[in-house]
Amino acid sequence: PNPVMDEVKIDLFLEKKADVSLSLTDLNGHVLRSQPFMHPGGGLSSVSLDLRQMQAREGIYFIRIQSPEFTVVRKIIYIP
Repeated sequence: PNPVMDEVKIDLFLEKKADVSLSLTDLNGHVLRSQPFMHPGGGLSSVSLDLRQMQAREGIYFIRIQSPEFTVVRKIIYIP
């Protein structure tokens, strides 16, 4: 859901195994979190980001999900 309160759960469906990176940036391009993970492929996988733990402030952020085959960027609004 958007706006987000405290935690973001990202569901990602891939048909095959892939190295995926996930990053969270603010409007100024500062990276709050960047993490690689291996998606097992063949279905749905989930990743959660706890914005309280990252000491994020209220505002607009971008989640970027990238693999060798695609890049997706989504805007979220954080309201603690």
